[in-house]
Amino acid sequence: MPHALLFYKFFLPKDKCVAACHNVTTPQGAKWEKIAKIYTSCWLTYFKNIQVFSKGQYNKLVSLYSGKNVLMAPLALKDYGEPKEMPDKLHTYPIRFLFFGNILEYKRVDLLIEAANKLVRKGYSNFKVRIAGACQEWEKYQDLIEHPEYFELYIRRIPNEDVADLFADSHYFVMPYQDIAQSGAITVAFRYNLPTITSNIEQFKEFVTDNETGLTFESKNSDALATVMQYAIDHHVNIYRSLCDKQKEFVHREFSIESIVKKYVDYFNRL
Repeated sequence: MPHALLFYKFFLPKDKCVAACHNVTTPQGAKWEKIAKIYTSCWLTYFKNIQVFSKGQYNKLVSLYSGKNVLMAPLALKDYGEPKEMPDKLHTYPIRFLFFGNILEYKRVDLLIEAANKLVRKGYSNFKVRIAGACQEWEKYQDLIEHPEYFELYIRRIPNEDVADLFADSHYFVMPYQDIAQSGAITVAFRYNLPTITSNIEQFKEFVTDNETGLTFESKNSDALATVMQYAIDHHVNIYRSLCDKQKEFVHREFSIESIVKKYVDYFNRL
């Protein structure tokens, strides 16, 4: 971009092309946010056949652009293979809260760090916060950490061969995002049956039901996140198996390869 669309007009049959759009709306605080909004608008205005990956983005698309032929099919589960070991997480401590993925401003890792600090001040010691992902400005987050001994930091791109073990050895997957279109990282948690703790933004509601398939907290509120993490620690033995089972049922129903493939095939056959 911006030259791509000029070439596509001449070389690609518009009626038979499907443009897949991860972010119909650009997350607040995303890299090159203003340019991304302009480019996305150009693509969505030009192409007729659009694929999106969540109900929330589908609703955004049809409200902003008319006359589009839309396929809504979720992201398939991200599979990094089998972990070397699968510990009994119902009875293993410390409880590990995992953040995984590129560390960007809108994902609000600062809230997770602040929540952990508050738990330590309350006297909690049977937990760890595990942060794994690349970050170009980690120093500003490092300065927020008051008790380094409660953090396991892997501030780099995580090799594919390490991902399965990272998830298998964690108890909860934390997503304190203030904004997002939809997340690929959450499909990794689904693949490894890791209960999620997410902010209560609209985009997560189709994936996480509070106290059923995961836990939720008020967006942009570190006190609320600390309260939910405290709840998870205090009631871990009582709630963990149910959260895992309900999540597994949801994933089987909504993310099976067969159901996703059928949506693609039906859509392509209608073009």
